[in-house]
Amino acid sequence: MQNTLYLVVDRFEGHMAVLRGEGGLEVVYPKKNLPKEAREGSVVVLTAQTDEENRKMREKTAKELLREILAG
Repeated sequence: MQNTLYLVVDRFEGHMAVLRGEGGLEVVYPKKNLPKEAREGSVVVLTAQTDEENRKMREKTAKELLREILAG
């Protein structure tokens, strides 16, 4: 599943950018991850998607770590 958000750079606060979207949505996002040309008023596009393979890998790693901890 993939979702796309269109957000406006509202302001910068230190190393973070405050992005605003529809319905009062506010996202605080690392400034370093924005395109270099992004300025206040710029429209940025964020895409969110799931990564099942990565999730499974992290779950496996967590289970292995827990097993090691419980084994002593």
